[in-house]
Amino acid sequence: MKRYMILVLPFLLLFLQLDTSEATAVSDLDQLVSVVLQHNPDATISGWTAVVRDERKMSSSDMYELLQQENQFKDVQSDRSSITASQVFPQQDMQVSARIVVTDQETSMLIYTVSGNSWSQESRTLLHNLLRKQKFSEEAKSFSCLTGLTDGNMDKDSSKMRSQWLDDFDAQMIEQTTERNFLCCSVKSHFFTDG
Repeated sequence: MKRYMILVLPFLLLFLQLDTSEATAVSDLDQLVSVVLQHNPDATISGWTAVVRDERKMSSSDMYELLQQENQFKDVQSDRSSITASQVFPQQDMQVSARIVVTDQETSMLIYTVSGNSWSQESRTLLHNLLRKQKFSEEAKSFSCLTGLTDGNMDKDSSKMRSQWLDDFDAQMIEQTTERNFLCCSVKSHFFTDG
């Protein structure tokens, strides 16, 4: 399974694609934060996102009913091809959005996104609770993304940081692109497990 890491120093972005459950989506973000702070305790986590993509053989209205049973969406909009809903948690500086898209006459896709601006025990608990109460299918895919700021010079420090992170995640490099002030790596790691 491919894992994606995109490093841009002093700005960093880590992105993972997993076949996973809600418990490991939270665990994956925990691990990303831990590794970033291990190498740079002064790093600032400026945002995170967990996305679940779930395709099912049901109408968009049936999927929305299922989704609405577990959520109290305030802002709901719809058109002929999609339904979009959102909910904000101002105390935790988090938000949830759900988009249901009709992929064909019998199939709809749910894109369920939870995001926040800082990673804390409170945000971790709320994310876990929000994802746990959803009724995702076994085929659902999860994506986790972490953004932050860290000291460093991209051209000078990127190779060192990439090597440290590959070691930390016991990862094998699949491919990489390096340009001035930019490094993108696709890696494979058993560090992030399914379910």
